[in-house]
Amino acid sequence: MGFLSKSASSNLNSSSGSGGGYLNLSKVPDKGDIRFTILEQHPLEFYQVWAADPDNKDNRRPFRWDYQPTPEDIAADLGDWIADEKYDSPGSQDVKFMLACPVYNYSTNSVQVFSFHQVTVMKEIDAISQMEDFDKDITTVDLVLSKDKSKPPALIYTVRPVPKKKGTEEVVAATWIEAKDNGFDISRLVTNGNPFKEG
Repeated sequence: MGFLSKSASSNLNSSSGSGGGYLNLSKVPDKGDIRFTILEQHPLEFYQVWAADPDNKDNRRPFRWDYQPTPEDIAADLGDWIADEKYDSPGSQDVKFMLACPVYNYSTNSVQVFSFHQVTVMKEIDAISQMEDFDKDITTVDLVLSKDKSKPPALIYTVRPVPKKKGTEEVVAATWIEAKDNGFDISRLVTNGNPFKEG
């Protein structure tokens, strides 16, 4: 019998190398993949701008809105913070449409937040969610997301559906129930709150 309980082990695993409670596309290795299952049928939709503190450019944080903000909205909310600019349009704010959903990450055996702006990933997950084979319910399958950086400057993401991992459905369900019982609420992401607990 191990020293740590399953819950303690899961907490340790979820904070190592994967961005803590977040499934980050930047952490997926080139030519590698990550397997997860989406836990809610509909994602949180929002807009996001990254900005830097004018007194310390290394101090960065996201600003988020549950509506498409105008440049004036962004300027008012950012105050003195300096918004990232669009790569191909200097002087303009880099506003990204985002989706976020709770997922069970099989690598960490934990519930994480998968927040992303990549259009190809959005379209592929949406197409999978509409397949008759899966009863038009994205939560009924696992997804394997792959990354390929072999054709710069393009970064290619692919998402493919696979059957639920054998013998994991009870663990996934119990872990998701535990996260919700502990106060998980993904909507807190919009106000820069912690989706995993209040406060």
